[in-house]
Amino acid sequence: MRSFLVANVLLTLPAALHAQRIPGPPPTAAECSAAVTALAAAERWGSSWGRIPECGVEGGLAIANALNAVKTVTDSIYLRYLLGAASSIRDGNVWQAAITLSGDKTATLEARVIGLLVLLNQHDVMAALRLDLSWNQLMTVPRATCRFASDLHAAYLSDNSLPRGAVIRAAAHFDAVEEDFTNPAVVRTVAECARVLLRDEVPETVDPALIRLSYVCDTKFRVTNLSSKWIDVSYQVRNTDEHGDYAVGPQSEEMIWTDEIGTVVLFYLGKAIRTAANGGTAC
Repeated sequence: MRSFLVANVLLTLPAALHAQRIPGPPPTAAECSAAVTALAAAERWGSSWGRIPECGVEGGLAIANALNAVKTVTDSIYLRYLLGAASSIRDGNVWQAAITLSGDKTATLEARVIGLLVLLNQHDVMAALRLDLSWNQLMTVPRATCRFASDLHAAYLSDNSLPRGAVIRAAAHFDAVEEDFTNPAVVRTVAECARVLLRDEVPETVDPALIRLSYVCDTKFRVTNLSSKWIDVSYQVRNTDEHGDYAVGPQSEEMIWTDEIGTVVLFYLGKAIRTAANGGTAC
């Protein structure tokens, strides 16, 4: 099966360890107002606006405004602190800003990647990048295995409402970014990895026409996946009890060796989509 794992703490960034904050009294209205002002001024290190995710709707709006303003930014320090703050709050304004930023082809590579990670964290607060992943690796290494892990201590410091159907729309956005080959490889890879984490809530589907089954020889059959997504399929040898499950990678194939001799039926999403008879050819 797929080996994709994903998570939401970026590098060794203290501000991104949002669920590990020592409990204390919530910020006052004056403190939140000061934090909003500091964030609007893009104070680089986040020391004056680090508690802004605790400021509820006001904090969410300020973070959304900050995300809307970073399309030309490449400063890793500021972006990493902003990611930490945005990943600590679930908020409709933040969600929309993340979609807008990550889909903006005029935005910097760094800003778009941050937008994708923020969007993921709006739906999976425990999704976090591995701590041994450097900023340079994040921005330059495409298509290695997804470099995510689970931060079991993560929790939202403020949890405001998201739009109706938000997770379905987020999944569709990740799909669209990943499937658009005019996007940079790194952006497409991050979108693909993020989409995998939402597959339990919004299953990934492909057109069954892109899934092929063919007989090879002896009891060997080939399953071909012509789509750009992973697929889970199962097979059964007709009139027998033999069956099995396979995961087939994007634009790749898997071989099925059956124990029984007979026609193989291939299933996708619980429906039979292909059959292939055993032709009795020696390998």
